[in-house]
Amino acid sequence: MRQAILVMNNGGFDTLQQTINLLDDKDIDFYVYAKNDGSLTAKNSKLNFVGCNKNVHAQTFAELVEEKLLINQALKGDYEYFHLISSNDFPLMTKQYFKDYFASKPIKLGFVEFSDSQDQHSLAFYYPFNNFNYQRVWTAFPFVKVCMLLNHLLGVERIASDDVVKGCPYFSLPREYVTELDEQKVDNYRHTVNPKNFFAQTALKNLKTNNPEYTINSNRFNLMKAYSDSARYANYVKTKKINWFDEKAYQFSDSDKDELGKVVNAEYAFAHNVTDADDLSSLLKG
Repeated sequence: MRQAILVMNNGGFDTLQQTINLLDDKDIDFYVYAKNDGSLTAKNSKLNFVGCNKNVHAQTFAELVEEKLLINQALKGDYEYFHLISSNDFPLMTKQYFKDYFASKPIKLGFVEFSDSQDQHSLAFYYPFNNFNYQRVWTAFPFVKVCMLLNHLLGVERIASDDVVKGCPYFSLPREYVTELDEQKVDNYRHTVNPKNFFAQTALKNLKTNNPEYTINSNRFNLMKAYSDSARYANYVKTKKINWFDEKAYQFSDSDKDELGKVVNAEYAFAHNVTDADDLSSLLKG
């Protein structure tokens, strides 16, 4: 079965090169949102580079445009199965296990059971910029607060609370569902915060099932559950959350080798947000 791995550009390709090395195969190709500067190489996989805007900031509409472009380009190939990952995601399956595991074309798209008022504010309110840098904590916080206040005063509500569906922005899906995503219009996500956390789940909300393990008082735990349902191993509990809109995952490194080693060749295809992974590659070799 032919598979395509779509790579969101989250800055730096050291981890991505290791991912390519570990999954390098004639039946697994990569689509990378970047310019081809020769820094990424593969022996058997085909590397496809999709036009790049270097100034894409996290949690913005520009990110969603990036995702849609990757999907559109990958669908031009004869692939039966697709994975959307971050350039900082690292495989937790050996190449053969990866191919065998996804041969049955499982649906791996994680949903958060309950979207709270903050999630609704992300989509319902109007934010004037489509590529604002929300990582600049001391400017992002007052900017968002002022926007929220004005939206409250003006009674802005661009989407009903029942229509807000959130989850893990990364997925592993058969072609039919990725085609549905490609057909979706995204203009209604302009001037929102973190739209990629809602896009796939809203478009494919018919795949959502009740999650009996959901606890309303632990939104970060349930975001981790959504990642797990997407076959991604992530940790949002270890990080300090400064702003409600700034959902940064814990950054795994070689020091987490023992923890990650326990979930190799299991139900997780990738560890999310990995850096300094030189030693982690040994988990998937020999």
